[in-house]
Amino acid sequence: MKGLRQWLPHLTGVRGQLILGVALVHAVMMALFVWDLTVRQQELLLQRQAEQAQALAGSLAVSTAGWLAARDLAGLQEIIEAQRRYPELEFAMLLDRQGQILAHSESRRIGRYVHDLPVRAEPSVVSSSAALVDVINPVLLGGRQIGWVRVGIGQRQASDHLAEITRNGLYYALVAIVIGSLLAGWLGARLTRKLYAIRQVTEAVIGGGARQRVPELGSNEVGALAHNFNAMLDTLDRRDSELTRSSRETAASEARQRALINAMPDLVWLKDAEGVYQFCNPRFERFFGVPEAQILGRTDFDFVSHEQAEFFRANDKKAMLDAQPHVNEEWITFAYDGHRELLETIKTPLRDAAGEVIGVLGIGRDMTERKRSEELQRYAAYQSGVAEMGVSVLHNIGNAITAMTDDAHALRQAGEDFARMADLLKRGIEDSLKRQAEGAATAGELERLRAIQQETARAIAYLGEQVLQMRGERIGRSVQHIADIVRIQQTAARPSSSASTFDLGQAVASALSLQGDNFNQHGIQVEVAIDPALLQVTLPHNQVMQALINVLKNAYESIRLRQQEEACAGRIVLRVEPIDGGRIRFSVEDNGAGIAPEQKDNLFRFGYSTKLRGTGFGLHATALFVQELGGSITLNSDGPNLGATLIMELPCNFGPTGNGSTQ
Repeated sequence: MKGLRQWLPHLTGVRGQLILGVALVHAVMMALFVWDLTVRQQELLLQRQAEQAQALAGSLAVSTAGWLAARDLAGLQEIIEAQRRYPELEFAMLLDRQGQILAHSESRRIGRYVHDLPVRAEPSVVSSSAALVDVINPVLLGGRQIGWVRVGIGQRQASDHLAEITRNGLYYALVAIVIGSLLAGWLGARLTRKLYAIRQVTEAVIGGGARQRVPELGSNEVGALAHNFNAMLDTLDRRDSELTRSSRETAASEARQRALINAMPDLVWLKDAEGVYQFCNPRFERFFGVPEAQILGRTDFDFVSHEQAEFFRANDKKAMLDAQPHVNEEWITFAYDGHRELLETIKTPLRDAAGEVIGVLGIGRDMTERKRSEELQRYAAYQSGVAEMGVSVLHNIGNAITAMTDDAHALRQAGEDFARMADLLKRGIEDSLKRQAEGAATAGELERLRAIQQETARAIAYLGEQVLQMRGERIGRSVQHIADIVRIQQTAARPSSSASTFDLGQAVASALSLQGDNFNQHGIQVEVAIDPALLQVTLPHNQVMQALINVLKNAYESIRLRQQEEACAGRIVLRVEPIDGGRIRFSVEDNGAGIAPEQKDNLFRFGYSTKLRGTGFGLHATALFVQELGGSITLNSDGPNLGATLIMELPCNFGPTGNGSTQ
C-alpha cells in the first residue's frame, strides 16, 4: 500500500495518465486485435466451408439435373447416399421447385417440404454459424430451373482450430501489453503533440470546417492516422458532393417527367392495388373537379356514383388479374365543367421487383371526335348505299316503263285497227242494205258481205287474244315489278340495325332482283346455293340486304370492266353455308376484272375504289356492318382478269324451315 501511495501522484499526472492510457489503449487494441483476428479467422473458415459447401451443392446440381428432370427418385437417393463420406457432412437433400424433398441423406425426411427457399434462382448461403454452414443451389436444365440442392456442413474441426488461434492470440496480447507499457513513457511525449494536432482538426470539422485537414505528421502510425483521417474527410466530401449533384439531377428528372405528364392531353393516374390514388395529372383533376392534393389517398367511391365506381374498380381488377394491359371504352362526365367525353382507357398493371402487382397505371384518351368521324363515315356510306340502290331501282323502273310504253303503243295500234274494221264493216253493211232495199243486191254481194263479217270476227278475235289480253297481262306484270322494286327499296333503305328472323332465300332473291335486268342485259349467269339449315336466320335484315346489294353490284361492275376489254360470259356464284362457332359464311365469286396485289390493302378503306367512277362507299359500308356484328370480311383475287371472291363471316342464329333445298 505504501508503494502504491508513492506511485499515485505520478499516475495522476499528465504523463502518468498518458502512460496508463496508452497501456490501457494498447491492451484494448490488442484485445480488439485478438478479437478481430479471431473473427476474421472464423469468417475465413466459415467462408472456406461455405465455398466447399457451395462447390458440393453446385456439383450435385450439375450431376442430378438429368435425374431430377426424369423424376428418377431412386437414382437421386443413390447420389445423395454417396455423399455421406464427405467430411463433416450434416445433411444433403434434393428438392423440386415447390420445396418438396425428393432425396435426403436421412431418408425419413423424403416427402417433407422446405419452406425457406430463396426468391431468386441463384446459389446462396441459407445460414452460416460456428456449428453449421447451410447452402442452397438451383438445379438448372437448359437454362430453366427444375429444382434445388441443399447441403449442410458441420464446423467441429474449424471450431477447434479457431480456439487454438484464440489462445495464441491472448498470449501474444499479454506480451505486447507489457512491452507497450514500457514504451508508453517514451512514446508519450512524441504522441501527445501529434494527437493534439489531430484533435484540433477533428474539433474544427465538427464545428463546420469541412475543408480543414491535419498537417503532415511524419510516416509513423500517428502520421498514417492523420493521412487516413484526411483521406476519410476527402472521401466524405466527394460523396457529399455526389449526393448533392445526384439529388439535383433526380429532382430535375422528376420535374421533367412530371411536366411531360402534366402537359399530356390524356388523363393519367396511378392507383395502388386497393384502388387508392397515388398520382394524377391536371387533365384528370378536371374529371373529378378537385386538385390532386384532394384526390391522393382516396378512391373512386369518393368522387363518382357507386355504379360508376364499381365499373372502374372491376376494370382495374381485370387488368391486374390478366397481368396485361386492359383496354375499354367508357363515357365520363367532367365535374370541372359538366361536359361528356368518350374515353379509350388503357390500364396497365404495375409490379415490384419480386413481380407482385402493386397497382395499376391508367391512361384515358378522348375518342369523342374520332367516334363522331366514324359515325359520319358510316352514315355517308349508308347514304351512298341508299343512293346506289335508288339508281338500281330507277334503272329497273325505267326498263319496266319502256316495256309498258311498247305495250301501250301496241294497244293503241290495236284500237286503231278496231276502228278501221268497224268503219269498213259499217260501210259494207250500209251499202248492202241500201242495194237490198232497191232490189239490186245480188247473191255475190251478199256472199261478199258474209266474207267481210267473218274476216272481221277473226281479226277481232286475234286482236283480243294476241294483243289486248297479252299486252294487258304484260302491263300488269310490269306494274307489279315496279311495285316489288319500290317495296324492296323502301324496306332496305330503312336505317334499322335491329336483328330479326327472316327468310334468307327471299332476301337474296330481293337483292338479285335489283340487278336482274343488268344481269340479263349483259348475259351474266347467276348461281345461288343456300344451305337448307339457313333458310331462317336472325340478323339485321336491312343491313344484310344492303350488304348483299353492295357485293352483288361490285361483282357485276367487275364483270362489266372485263367485258369492256375482252369478250367473256359473266358468271357470279353466291353461296351461303354454316361454319363452326354459330357463324355463317357468305361467299360471292365472280370472273370479272380481278384485283391487283397492290390494291388489296385498301379495298375496304373509306373512299377507295378500283373503278374510275366508283365512290368507295359500298365495300366500306359492308365492312363496317360486318365489324359491328363481330364478323370478318376478306376479298381475294389471283390477279387482274382472274376474278375475285368476297367472303363474309357473321355470327348468327339460324334454323331450317319447310323441307329446305338448294337453290
